[in-house]
Amino acid sequence: MYDKNSRQATIKELVKAGMVHSQEELQELLNERGFAATQATLSRDMKALGIVKMHDNEFGYSYRMPYASESGKGSVSKTLSSEGITSIEFSASLAVIKTRPGYANVIGAIIDASHPDSVMGTIAGDDTVLLVIRETFTRTEVLDSLSIVLPGIEHMVKQ
Repeated sequence: MYDKNSRQATIKELVKAGMVHSQEELQELLNERGFAATQATLSRDMKALGIVKMHDNEFGYSYRMPYASESGKGSVSKTLSSEGITSIEFSASLAVIKTRPGYANVIGAIIDASHPDSVMGTIAGDDTVLLVIRETFTRTEVLDSLSIVLPGIEHMVKQ
């Protein structure tokens, strides 16, 4: 029997290879490789690995890793971040990021993983990310911290 780390490494490999379009498909692929895992276990593994569902022109949706680096820290894939954003708009201690369909979960995951001091948290739908901003931060400070992980977002402010 394989351990959790081996299973998660295999999941990561399958997702990076672009082979996963549903949890059922992932479960089948893992079974073929000798891993027996329930849907609940797969959901926990995917959450722990930061895997998100993203719009895919060919398959409708597929699972992706939002990180470009092996460690999952620091660098973010530019194609999964900046190119998917269409605008950001502020209102009091909230911000709304509009994205192309299917990109919001990835953008939310990138922001959450970067832990900016200015953002308390995010809620993501299909094409919208809601950011709850800490009271002591200005819009400029929020944009500065977001631009580190989402280059170019500072040019997408809707007035």
